[in-house]
Amino acid sequence: MKALKEFNKYRVPEVKARLDSIKDDTLVVEFTGSFCETCGFYDYFDDFKFILDDHGVTTEIDKIEEIYEGAVVRFSFRKTEVRANYLDHLLSVFRINS
Repeated sequence: MKALKEFNKYRVPEVKARLDSIKDDTLVVEFTGSFCETCGFYDYFDDFKFILDDHGVTTEIDKIEEIYEGAVVRFSFRKTEVRANYLDHLLSVFRINS
């Protein structure tokens, strides 16, 4: 899980990201922790989106559901990015065996 590992490397213990689910057109990540008070709560989700971009996975934040000590964030893949091998690329970024 390259993207999660990279995110967590620099943000734990304030915030930890955990993959909740991944489907053809969405990625759901749970963010938990104390969250830095001087940083914006939503900045962490944008940071994760930028890490995905760096790995060639273009997403938009589709939904943010605040939960106790964090949030569950749904990222949608841009329609222009959806193609036959895109899911394979995405799985490689997360090192998930299909």
